[in-house]
Amino acid sequence: MIFGMYENIPSLKFCAMGSHNNLYNQIMYTMGGTICLVTIVTSFVVTYLCHRSLNLCIQIQLEQFETDGMYSALGVLECDYKEKQIKKVRRSFIYPLGTVVTLLVDMIFQYSWLFNDIPPVNLFVARDVMNSLNGIVTLICFSLDPAVWDSILLAFVKLKLKLNKTK
Repeated sequence: MIFGMYENIPSLKFCAMGSHNNLYNQIMYTMGGTICLVTIVTSFVVTYLCHRSLNLCIQIQLEQFETDGMYSALGVLECDYKEKQIKKVRRSFIYPLGTVVTLLVDMIFQYSWLFNDIPPVNLFVARDVMNSLNGIVTLICFSLDPAVWDSILLAFVKLKLKLNKTK
């Protein structure tokens, strides 16, 4: 077993990490909390770097659209399309926030094992609620995001252009 985790502990009524040695518990939960912390920091760094390179990515896409003749196929003007794309991409940076909020609660929960034998019940409830809401919020965001539907439309337009070129 990893660090003596998942030992046969009669007091546990569910499948969870646990050990008779409190030090093993602290090590394992500290590792979990650190993974959450690294993920949160990585999310912020990636979001920051993506915001910085946003205009370059949009410009590359616009040039590709111009060479492929996609503007006329979509029936849009270049300047309007650029503004819409920037808005869509900025909205897509909201997705990691749900994960960051969830991981923040989970990180607090994991690190609380350092100071308590068993964390407060409120932390168990908060962690479970946040983990449940994260999936639901992500589903709602993806289903309502116009970028998802526009990408489906764009795929059909590209497919139609390829089929027309082969004829």
